[in-house]
Amino acid sequence: MYFIAEGEVEVELAHENVKLGEGQFFGEIAVLHKTSRTADVRATAPTKLLILDAYDLQTLTKRNPEIGEAIREIAQSRSELAPAERHGDMIEAELEEPTSEGVNET
Repeated sequence: MYFIAEGEVEVELAHENVKLGEGQFFGEIAVLHKTSRTADVRATAPTKLLILDAYDLQTLTKRNPEIGEAIREIAQSRSELAPAERHGDMIEAELEEPTSEGVNET
């Protein structure tokens, strides 16, 4: 999952392209649903991204359920726009459940 710290990206969906800017995020659908990505994204300006892997997202949402709920709501609204074709770029380690010790093993 990626957060836009600076810049702008364009998300290529089946029927439209959507621009996202500073403070917005993408990649949450693949992480939340443990599936491959649903869209192509490319920077349209110089961009700095912050990365949150699946393990850390799960840890964060367990500690702060309201953050998880907000991300899930946005993912639900976006999943209706996703193209039917799936692209396979998730790696196995990103799909693992967090361990009870809270140690990131990636």
